[in-house]
Amino acid sequence: MVNSSPIVEVYCTRPSCKDPKNTIPEKFIATKPIGQRFCASCGMSLILEQRFLPLRQLVPEQQQGGFGRTFLAQDLSFQERRLCVVKQLHPKNPPTESQLEVIEEMFKREGKVLQELRHPQIPRALAFFKIEANPDLANPSSNRQSFFYLIQEYIEGKNLLEILQEKQFLEAEVLDFLQQLLEILKYVHGQRVIHRDIKPPNIVYCDKDKKFYLIDFGAVKQVVQEGVPTEQSVVIGTPAYAPPEQKAGNAVSSASDLYSLAATCVHLLTGRNPTELRNREDQWNWRQYTNVSEHLAEVLDRMLLPQLEQRLQSAEEVQQVLNGSTLPPIPPYPPKPSSPQPQYIRTTILSAQPLIQQFKRLLRKWWIILGLVLLGLAIAIAIHQIIFSPSTDSTVISNYFTRGEESLIPENDFSQLSPTCQQAFDHKKEAMRAFSTPDFVSAKDNFQTAIDLFKQASNDNLGTRKCSVDPETQIFLNNAKANIQGNPITIAVVVPINQNATSIALAQQILRGVAHVQDKLNNQNGGIRNQLLQVIIVRDNNDPQTARDIAKYLAQNNIPNDPSFNGNVLGVIGNFTSDVTLAAGEIYESEQLVAISPTSTAVRRNQPSPSGYQFNLTEYVFRTAPDDSVAVDDLFQYVYQEKQFGKGIILFNKTKRYSWSLKEAFETKFGSGNLISCDLSQTTVYRCALEHSQDVKSVKFVMLALSSEEASNLGLSAINLFKNQQILLLGGDTLYSDDNLSFGEIANGLVVAIPTHVDATDSDFNQESIKLWGTKYVGWRAATAYDAAQIMVKGIEEQSNNPTRQGLYNILNDGLSTKGATGTVRFNPQHDRLVIPEDGNKIGVLGQVKQKCKPEDKPQYRFCLIPQ
Repeated sequence: MVNSSPIVEVYCTRPSCKDPKNTIPEKFIATKPIGQRFCASCGMSLILEQRFLPLRQLVPEQQQGGFGRTFLAQDLSFQERRLCVVKQLHPKNPPTESQLEVIEEMFKREGKVLQELRHPQIPRALAFFKIEANPDLANPSSNRQSFFYLIQEYIEGKNLLEILQEKQFLEAEVLDFLQQLLEILKYVHGQRVIHRDIKPPNIVYCDKDKKFYLIDFGAVKQVVQEGVPTEQSVVIGTPAYAPPEQKAGNAVSSASDLYSLAATCVHLLTGRNPTELRNREDQWNWRQYTNVSEHLAEVLDRMLLPQLEQRLQSAEEVQQVLNGSTLPPIPPYPPKPSSPQPQYIRTTILSAQPLIQQFKRLLRKWWIILGLVLLGLAIAIAIHQIIFSPSTDSTVISNYFTRGEESLIPENDFSQLSPTCQQAFDHKKEAMRAFSTPDFVSAKDNFQTAIDLFKQASNDNLGTRKCSVDPETQIFLNNAKANIQGNPITIAVVVPINQNATSIALAQQILRGVAHVQDKLNNQNGGIRNQLLQVIIVRDNNDPQTARDIAKYLAQNNIPNDPSFNGNVLGVIGNFTSDVTLAAGEIYESEQLVAISPTSTAVRRNQPSPSGYQFNLTEYVFRTAPDDSVAVDDLFQYVYQEKQFGKGIILFNKTKRYSWSLKEAFETKFGSGNLISCDLSQTTVYRCALEHSQDVKSVKFVMLALSSEEASNLGLSAINLFKNQQILLLGGDTLYSDDNLSFGEIANGLVVAIPTHVDATDSDFNQESIKLWGTKYVGWRAATAYDAAQIMVKGIEEQSNNPTRQGLYNILNDGLSTKGATGTVRFNPQHDRLVIPEDGNKIGVLGQVKQKCKPEDKPQYRFCLIPQ
């Protein structure tokens, strides 16, 4: 593969290099012995070990792992210059000196393990070395740097994640894949090594020999280390595919790799990420999304059992069962440990061995530990004050507030989207750069182009994920227009973004509702007395303390990292859960700042109930979703009409205000004597059913009063458990995450109480939603957020030329009403949504999971509105 060109392009591997692309004359490389060439920008040696020539980054920067970079290179020791892979150790987040020692030790171990492994479907390690680089020429004050490199064979082909973007695997293809990987694991485990990170991106299908290769042994762990029990080994792996014992930091075995292999097979068969199919109790629900033989399904289910001891234990055992042997009986469930183990801990790349040795040495000097603990506590307190105290330098907060200068929504995986959608995000990025300058005209043009491209891309059939108009971009566009006109009116919307995919989806629903009102006000109505509406988007991580700190900033009009903002925040739309709203409400009250929550529904109660329930929410928080007593009234009527009145089970979590509120409202309406209450903060769904197995026989209904954080996982777990027992399944609005239903047939018949439904919302709202977002199925939270923004805007309009926060409160308190997506929006004396019967039941409704809402509908499971 000799390059005939007189010039060869070479890539500098110094991470800080400003211009890493270089060229080397071909004749220089062809001459033996090969000399050294240096980067024109930073002075780094280009030919690694005078043998390996980096050509380009193999993995884009944004997709690189947290501890390394990967390059495609040529091995100059071969006349044909074979391609190879260069892995460079480069932590993205600067570690401490002691952490760096551990990371380097792990990197060395990876090279050592790979050099010892000799399997045709594992890329060989070609070299491992360290380079001492001269200081960066572009930074005279820099010091010498050390870089570690691992060189491996290059396997030409696509990894399974890339292939999954193009197709869903058939059973025969998965069986072939499974047999090949079992052979690899049989060899790996025979060398007393556990991979610990088996997943689609770490398996490559080679174009040449049509075989699967297991790559990325960065998480390899020897089963036995000198003096270090496996229980203390590093917690590494991808949570979606990792077995429970690995996520908890407990002992692992060959069966742990088999669990991850089975999770990968399920992903191939269903086309769905395991996070959608696996609940918090590690129960899997995947069979309904594919059509496979019972035998393969049973084998995979056995490999996926949460208890390590109950799984198939070796690759050889799985092979025997796949080839016709009878599945052995499941061993008895092991006894519960005397002290509970943590269910989840944060994944880290650091090996525990050096840390444990250091800890043992420190134990001999207990006073050092005491000092470190006190110092750590002081530092933690100081950091919290620095980050969240409005009196400090606001630039320390990053990515919490935005008007258009940066995105709070985590960037999509472009590999799964159409090229047009990628272009839309590129224009959004360019617009955000312009907004931060601030160049509002350029920002407006680019935001508009992005939206046009989003709409165009929504019709593309490429990729596995549908591209749609981004509500954040829509708000940014209108903010740019508002700032071009000058002197905008400002409100804020607080959303629960915390890197969790569900939180992002819920946040986008809320942003759709707010963007809808802003767009109509600014572009159709000309704003408020020629002033356009500007919306600050804020994230609070759905965390009570963060929400309090965020509220302080908003109350003081102090927007971190936004020096050009000089406005006055008149009101806030948010927060999300009742617990977070309660915490932020204390600040709203002390600062006399109005907030309107579109999603909090816990029943207000100033004094504790007999069970201790209390929700003393400030009067400065108004709410556009009806409280839980309305939901329970609707469910009570349904149970009575269905003649299912009698004993019921209610699953709730006492540590979550919404969940506890629903339970209290149920006991008030149904009578506590008719209910079996199971607190999931103290027990599990399965243990509850087991403890009340005799009562279950006479139970008429089960109420899933689950918080938003646990609704999808525990909801599916409970539905799975009770669905075949002829029991009426009821739920709260947290089970209704979207107007489209993802878990299908398993929830058929489930009845949920929700604030509103797409078939109950105002027809104008639905038609306008189609124009903005390409669909009317925007989620009920979009409708209640629309109502919140609509009445806040109305309250600002009703004031004079200089609207104030106090004026907004006074007008809302005096009984202001307006037309919303769910009918008339007005508040009762407690400042909760007033449910008016003559409104046509547009607020406070029931939905039921059915395959068809109407006889003429195409079969597709969704929540259908129950007539009332």
